Amino acid sequence: MILSFPFSNEKNSENETIKQTMIHFYQQLGKVFYRIASADKVVQKEEIAQLNEIIKNQWLALEDSLNELGDDAAYQIEMVFDSLVENEV
Repeated sequence: MILSFPFSNEKNSENETIKQTMIHFYQQLGKVFYRIASADKVVQKEEIAQLNEIIKNQWLALEDSLNELGDDAAYQIEMVFDSLVENEV
């Protein structure tokens, strides 16, 4: 008789891959949104506020990936965007 046990390591590995993919996706979105906002060479305060509202009201509800700190991974959009604004890349 062969016993079959669920391989939790495989499931955890798959979940970790999905989590990292979503974090990377959101980071790339932050870069895209920054490039759009900075196309005219100036990122307006209104653009930042609008992006933050869109993240809060739309992106957070789309899926439930968390970053390493336990925050919704969609906040990576805001973090990357803000970092690029601060450093004016």
